[in-house]
Amino acid sequence: RNEGLSPRHNPEFTMLELYLAFGDYRDLMDWIEKALRGLASAVCGSTQLTYQGRPYALPISFQRVTVEQAIIAANPQALSTDNVRDPEVLSALCKKLGYQPGKHDGPGKLQIEIFEKTVEETLLDPTFVYAYPAETSPLARANDDDPFITDRFEFFLGGRELANGFSELNDPE
Repeated sequence: RNEGLSPRHNPEFTMLELYLAFGDYRDLMDWIEKALRGLASAVCGSTQLTYQGRPYALPISFQRVTVEQAIIAANPQALSTDNVRDPEVLSALCKKLGYQPGKHDGPGKLQIEIFEKTVEETLLDPTFVYAYPAETSPLARANDDDPFITDRFEFFLGGRELANGFSELNDPE
C-alpha cells in the first residue's frame, strides 16, 4: 500500500477485505456493526468487552458522525457550520495545532489534519465517521448531494481506526 505508517491506523494489518454488490457505504456500516457484535458474542460470550482495563459496549447502534460534525464538536471555539470549509479558518487552526499547511492543501486536507489532531484518539466508543472530503479520498465515490465529500467511512473503537470503507467509483469516466 502507498499509505504512511502509523500506530493509530490499520491498513498495514488488514485481515479482511470485502466487496458488497448492490449496496453502498451505509450498508457496509450496518454489516460491520452486525459482524462485530456477532464476533464479540461468539468469541467473548458478550457484547460487553474490556480492553486495557476500559469497558466497551457494542450497542445495537454505533454512533455515526460526519468528519465536519466531529471537528466542529472538538473545536467549537474555532469552527462552525458556517466556516468549516473556509481554507483561511482551517489553515489558521492547523497552524495553532502544529501543522504547517502546504501551498496546495485545500480545505479537505486541512479538515483531515484537524480531525487527526483533535478528534481521532477521542473516539473511544464504537463510532463511524463518514462523509470524508473528496480531496483525501480519491478512490471513493463522490456524494450525490455534495461533491465536496465522498461516500466513505472509517470505524473507530478505543481511539483507533479499525475499518475503512466506501462506495466504489462506478463511473468509468
